[in-house]
Amino acid sequence: MANKNPNEGREPIAAIQLHKPIRSFGEDLMVLSFYREPTLDDFERADALGKMGTLKVLIAACCGITVKEAGALSAKDFKEASEVIKGFLGGAADDEDGEDEGATQAH
Repeated sequence: MANKNPNEGREPIAAIQLHKPIRSFGEDLMVLSFYREPTLDDFERADALGKMGTLKVLIAACCGITVKEAGALSAKDFKEASEVIKGFLGGAADDEDGEDEGATQAH
């Protein structure tokens, strides 16, 4: 018997349509819903995992799926989910090396 999705009935704050379904809670998901923004605790858990590992942990935490399920996202879906995470952070997810891509733009 599959576990019940703890986010069932909650309103997502963001969602993306998946190009390839992933299996979660015994069902094939075609929409990946984000139920919360990442927290500092989420970042602390992902601290030593590198960029891809960090994004998987953050996607899993925000969507209520496992890290393994987040890893099953297709490359295209992973990129779109990462963009949602970056939106929560104001673009900071790409700023791991300390460089801001938009730093050369006039303010």
